[in-house]
Amino acid sequence: MLSDAEQMLTILGDTCAGIIIDEKGFLLQANAVAQRIFQLSSKHLKQFSFLKNCLNESLVENLPTKTWTGDLSYKVSEKPFFTQIIPFTESKQWLWAIYPQISETGSYIAPKLQKALQEISEGVLFVDIESGSILQANNSALKYLRYNNLEEIRTKKFTEIENDLIQQKSSNAWKRFLIEIKQRNPEPYEMISLFQQKDGSTIPVKAEVFYDENDGEAYVCVVFRDISSQDKFVEELLDSQNKKFQLLIENLEDSVLLLDEAATILYASPAAHKSWGFQSNELHGENFFDLVHPYDSSLAQKIFFEVINTRRKLFRTTFRIVFKDGSAHWMEIKAKNLLREPTINAVLVIIHNVTQQTLAEEKIIQALENEKRLNEELAKREERLKNTLELVRQKENELKKANQVLEDAQTFAKMGSWYINTKTGEIFWSRQTFISFGMNPDTDKAPNGRLELKTLIHPDDRTKLAEHFDKIVAGEIDNYELELRQYQKNQDSYKWFLTKAQAIKENGELIGVSGITLDIHERKIAEEKIRQANEELSKANSELDRFVYSVSHDLRAPISSLLGLIQLARMTDNMSQIQEYLGLQEKSIRRLDNFIKDILDYSRNARLDIQPELINFQELIENCFEQYNYMENSKRISKLIEIKGKMPFYSDKSRLNIVFNNLLSNAIKYANMRQQEPFIDVKVEVTRKQAKVIIQDNGIGIHKDHLDKVFNMFYRANDMLAGSGLGLYIVKEAINKLGGEISLESELGKGTRIHFVVPNLAKS
Repeated sequence: MLSDAEQMLTILGDTCAGIIIDEKGFLLQANAVAQRIFQLSSKHLKQFSFLKNCLNESLVENLPTKTWTGDLSYKVSEKPFFTQIIPFTESKQWLWAIYPQISETGSYIAPKLQKALQEISEGVLFVDIESGSILQANNSALKYLRYNNLEEIRTKKFTEIENDLIQQKSSNAWKRFLIEIKQRNPEPYEMISLFQQKDGSTIPVKAEVFYDENDGEAYVCVVFRDISSQDKFVEELLDSQNKKFQLLIENLEDSVLLLDEAATILYASPAAHKSWGFQSNELHGENFFDLVHPYDSSLAQKIFFEVINTRRKLFRTTFRIVFKDGSAHWMEIKAKNLLREPTINAVLVIIHNVTQQTLAEEKIIQALENEKRLNEELAKREERLKNTLELVRQKENELKKANQVLEDAQTFAKMGSWYINTKTGEIFWSRQTFISFGMNPDTDKAPNGRLELKTLIHPDDRTKLAEHFDKIVAGEIDNYELELRQYQKNQDSYKWFLTKAQAIKENGELIGVSGITLDIHERKIAEEKIRQANEELSKANSELDRFVYSVSHDLRAPISSLLGLIQLARMTDNMSQIQEYLGLQEKSIRRLDNFIKDILDYSRNARLDIQPELINFQELIENCFEQYNYMENSKRISKLIEIKGKMPFYSDKSRLNIVFNNLLSNAIKYANMRQQEPFIDVKVEVTRKQAKVIIQDNGIGIHKDHLDKVFNMFYRANDMLAGSGLGLYIVKEAINKLGGEISLESELGKGTRIHFVVPNLAKS
């Protein structure tokens, strides 16, 4: 007797290449067309592994368990062949129908193959996955179900044929059935069931249901056969149902009860006994309402009354069940009246513990309320921050105007300002001071120490200048006022200037001397001629003093000059009170200056677009170090700069200045002067893609508790030294703006290592 696969091979004839293989891929049979295409000889068929000819690796490794249709490539041809593979799982055979004349995949059954399906004894149904409607049926299916033609059965849905789906009477029955089929995929879903015939009678069947998806099309294929003639049908059906029910009950986490009309427990599942704390079968015969929390008893009885008076309707509710240990737990209750079902005759109750879910919902509600309050508080803080930033921007504009007014005032009054760091000997001049010495402020440099400054003073005035300056250093006086002749580089001559100086102290210790130079050359020359105007000149000098005091007290110049002008206010009568006041104001102004600088850097970084330009790292870093040479102990710190790579590097110079200025000033400010050799090492490695920068020092370091917060806005890891808390935040923002990354490692008492990378913005 021929197998199903052999019967179909015979039906195919010579219209296409037909091949039957076993589970290992060896040929069992091949028709004449297949032997010709694949060059096979009849005597060598069973020694031939057909899968070696197939170029689809996934099919070679796993033969399909359901009908497969599509284009396949073979070694014998450059073009793919349209192929259908039909598995026969019982005989462990696979039929390959290969159509060399079809070059494109078709979402249909080839005519000969369709004819083969019509000839087999099993019924075959093709069902639409969306609606459950029957799309196709072979002759055997029409015969079993007693339909005259395909058009009749196409009016039906599978949920109107399969008995279990009919009994569910639910629009979701097909969807649930489809999910169960997909979960079994690729294995077939096997079932013993009753299929309803056209006249309403039923036929017992054994069916295999396949879910197939190919070339974007999906369908369900049902292959079934009539088992009404089998003596063991009833036994198989009942055994199958009992096993399913037993397996369901044993593995169900929810509790299952069967109650009679008086709510007496006829059956309680193992889960009910175990989870509620009762011994096996201890609940049988008890009244269900004895387990209900007293506060929920009336609700439970009301629902139960509705259940027993409404057949087959599913009721849902939630109330508390009291366990054997006396604890109450929230339960989700599902109940259905099956009192008239012959095999059950009870009310089915399924109970699911939702205590944790209920508590979680309460916590979620509380969390949402807390989140709402936090969001409201955050909105208020954001509004306050917005107002603060607006105020800072206003102050920034005011300071810009004040800077310009002060510079214009100095130019107009021919008054320059200067500062000498008594710790390092460095000298700082304003633009007008350069001009007062006949020098170019853009090209010339300030004197390198007092000895070089001495050469710019008239020989007859050098001694008195040195004596007064030495008295300030010695602490004998706090200020002086001298008329000196200053050398004019552009004229090779001397001019008269009034010089005023004031000691600058911090915590009682002298840190520098600040002062002004006022051009009085014309006054000195005309002094004899305008003797009669002495009173007016005195008045003018007094007004000038008040103007200088007002400018020094109220307007912002470069901070070094402003600190010097503020100290001039200490020449008032009540020195102890004014000294204390000005000392506090000096600290505030220093902090304000640093803070405003940080805010300006932050503002520029946020507002301005990136402007790539060629970067000279050596020059950039040296300028930064030079800028902070005035800082305390800067001269004692060893500074090493190492640049590797000669690739042209392009980036935003202003932002790199912000980064290096902040990082290097921090390294100097927080240097550990107890170290025998304090150092700052800067290493830069430039490549075609990026620049890697490492800044390492042996300063005071940062405690590990602060390391994850140092890049936060307004965060300060050290309260002993002044700072705005914006420096590292601005550094990180600037590097982010450039598309780079930064990281920091530090150990308290040993030093800090900062590593950042910025991309090369050179055009390719």
